Amino acid sequence: YANAESILKTYKECYKRLCDTEDEIKKLESSEENKAQRLDLLEYQVKEIEAAKLLENEEEELKEQRNILSNAEKISNAIQMAYGSLYESDDGKSAYDSLSVAVDALSQIKDLNPAIATAYDAINAAMYSIEDASHEIREFNNGIDFDEQTLNEIEERLDLISKLKRKYGATVKDVIGFLKKAKEELNTIITGDERLLELKEKRDEIKGELLKIGNDLSVLRKSSAELLSENITNSLHELNMERSQFKVNVESGTEFFANGLDIVEFMIRTNPGEPLKPLAKIASGGELSRVILAIKSILADSDGVVTMIFDEIDTGVSGAAAAKITQKLVKIGESKQVICITHLPQLAAAADTHYLIIKNSDGEMANTTLKELSMEEREKELARIIDGDTITEISLSHARQMLGIKH
Repeated sequence: YANAESILKTYKECYKRLCDTEDEIKKLESSEENKAQRLDLLEYQVKEIEAAKLLENEEEELKEQRNILSNAEKISNAIQMAYGSLYESDDGKSAYDSLSVAVDALSQIKDLNPAIATAYDAINAAMYSIEDASHEIREFNNGIDFDEQTLNEIEERLDLISKLKRKYGATVKDVIGFLKKAKEELNTIITGDERLLELKEKRDEIKGELLKIGNDLSVLRKSSAELLSENITNSLHELNMERSQFKVNVESGTEFFANGLDIVEFMIRTNPGEPLKPLAKIASGGELSRVILAIKSILADSDGVVTMIFDEIDTGVSGAAAAKITQKLVKIGESKQVICITHLPQLAAAADTHYLIIKNSDGEMANTTLKELSMEEREKELARIIDGDTITEISLSHARQMLGIKH
């Protein structure tokens, strides 16, 4: 059993690889029709973006340059005025000249009083700060030279960037990202034929591997099917279906399914001389109930289920068959929790605990109540099942006997 689980797990992993490979092959094959058209488009897009030789922060730098060149005259005039006011003026009354006079005057008396020395230091520092700032704005002004041709080139470059952004992304970074993806797709299409050939070879290899594993599974399935058929048949005989035969039919082929190469079908013959028929086509509800119980009882120890629920397992069953079903459920109940919904007295009496299901309605809404019954209530409910809504002393006596209650 453990070996079968391991083989089935290996098969499923291999089957998934086959499905993934098949999906990739289909995608490549479906793209063949539009491949030439897509190839032309991608080549054009890659060529157009690559020709632009975009840089990620280029647009911001170009806009700064354009602003400076567009306002070159205004900037130059303002800098000259500021420079003259701060450092060099024709009348010698610049801020630097005034501070220089003040520094010279205070330098002669700064040692006489600490307050004067402090003021001297502050004014002297301000004078040097103005000198440094003046040199900086003069150097900036020297770098500004209005050039209409340069401005036109910047405008053309910004127009090109704007055009590419409209077509390929909201930012230059997006356009560069589009280029990367387009080149990857282009390469995939160009190498698609080689990839398709590789995938088909890979598919053949996986199929060979899958066929071998599937055949191993089939051998195990057929061997287990024989044992399971015999056990379920015996279980049916115990359930008062002595003339029945059950068979797990395993048909193997070369088509791959998620769980192997096999089509598994449950077959049954309820009377001698009849052919085996699919379990799904059995007409009798009582027979179907017993078959289900037989299957569950056989598989109970290997299905990992701790609770089994049977809803009306006794449908169409009475007498000896009902007694056999009860015995089977009691046996299962020794190792599992068994919950039954039933109207069959024999079956209900065998339970360890009883719950009454009550449905109520106020005309608008319905609700269901589940009530655990006491021993006395169990006696009355069983009598009601036996004799209907009118409970008699005879039905109560019968219920006590079935429940094993001594009075």
